[in-house]
Amino acid sequence: MRLSVCLFMYLFVSTLCYSQNTFNNLLDFQGPNDIGISIVQNNDSTYFLVSQLINLSQRRAFIISKLDFGGDTIWSKLHKRDSSSIFAFNGSAFAKTVDSNLILVGKRQHLFVSEMAGFITKLNLLGDTIWHKEIKFNNNPVNEFYSVLANDDGTFIATGSTGPTSNADIWLVKFDASGNIMWEQTYGGGGHEKAFTIDNGIISGYIIAGRKDIGGGDLDAYLLKVSSTGIFEWDATFGNNEADLGHVIASENSLGYLVYGALRPQDNSNNEGFYKMLNADGSIRWEGECGYGIWSKDWFDTATELENGDYILAGSSYETDTINRPIGWVMKINGTNGDSLWSRRYTVRTSDHYFTDIIETEDKGLLLCGYVFSDDISNTQDAWLLKLDSMGCEVAGACTPTGLEEQMLKQVQHDWVLYPNPASFQFTIENSQLVTDDLRIINVLGEEVYRKSVSTYSTNIDISNWKNGVYFVRFNNKQAKLIVSH
Repeated sequence: MRLSVCLFMYLFVSTLCYSQNTFNNLLDFQGPNDIGISIVQNNDSTYFLVSQLINLSQRRAFIISKLDFGGDTIWSKLHKRDSSSIFAFNGSAFAKTVDSNLILVGKRQHLFVSEMAGFITKLNLLGDTIWHKEIKFNNNPVNEFYSVLANDDGTFIATGSTGPTSNADIWLVKFDASGNIMWEQTYGGGGHEKAFTIDNGIISGYIIAGRKDIGGGDLDAYLLKVSSTGIFEWDATFGNNEADLGHVIASENSLGYLVYGALRPQDNSNNEGFYKMLNADGSIRWEGECGYGIWSKDWFDTATELENGDYILAGSSYETDTINRPIGWVMKINGTNGDSLWSRRYTVRTSDHYFTDIIETEDKGLLLCGYVFSDDISNTQDAWLLKLDSMGCEVAGACTPTGLEEQMLKQVQHDWVLYPNPASFQFTIENSQLVTDDLRIINVLGEEVYRKSVSTYSTNIDISNWKNGVYFVRFNNKQAKLIVSH
């Protein structure tokens, strides 16, 4: 009986992994700069993507695209305003409404005037505008929305910032189903505050996360809890008196708040990704800080709670200390205690990569959007859409099982790096200190395909005759994934 159960579980997991489709697509909307901002899933296994388009004169518009199951574009519609730019900022600025439409927030700014207005736009599933509202608070020059919630009663609540250019406050506005203001509140002190994300409170009200000026030009990650009518309840700051930022999602499974983002240590100019699970009263339940490898130029920009209660965080991580570019970074953590389950990095070009949003898809895979810079000197950008399986594999089922995969978080730092990755003809192992050890390379079947004793700072390995696929490089008691692609 035990053999039968084990066999059944093996077949179930294998079927789940291999039934999940994957893709790694770049989307070019014919603008010099196209940025994937946020994505939502439709009921028919299609997706809606909102992207920012920036033309040569730096005028901005947004594009709504419908994508099929494979990530290919079904249609795209451009939304713009005469003599002005429309900004959509991050992954939580776009949502599906209770009546099966779409809602988007951001800001509109005139090309020749410094003043701006926050906007909220409702669209149908064909990408057409149902209504569009623009508002200012007390005629402030800064008015911008970063995040929106579509409530079950058809109302909406948006958050961002409003105020003078150098001294804005957090701004919270509740709208009725037609986009009319029901109430609005501001929160702030003597410095510049900004809200990036909002979610429903665990018991009631709303939880908001962003950045707070704590004096002297130092910024801390900031968490703010308010009632259902916007009345202040409690707040908390997290940071090291440097340039820190935060986001938040409320957890229905663990009855807590996952705060995440970037912290900058006082003794280091580089960022580290951080995450903290807070109880309903704001006290810390568990927490973690991590950098990918030894360079610690890392941050989280988006996260999602999986159906099983675990979390996926995504952002960017600098490739190495000598290759000064950010690449896509995704990490899965245990929802009970915050332990890392796996951590992986992704590229599609040899340039800068950024993730802005992530969702769990109907097939239990992961879908991320963001943007990638060009490989040439034009410095242009294309929207990026990456679909992974539930283990974060770029090829379904091609990753090592949990517990055997690469461990490259700060607490298990590498003292070596391999590049380029993916590699075509050769790759280099570069050591930060001189050690002597056997360099071993294992394929996905667990077979050793290469072994060499290494005692130099830099070693080149010829892979021109290797098969395409995933390999695992083991050296000095550490392991990293290598992708070979000719």
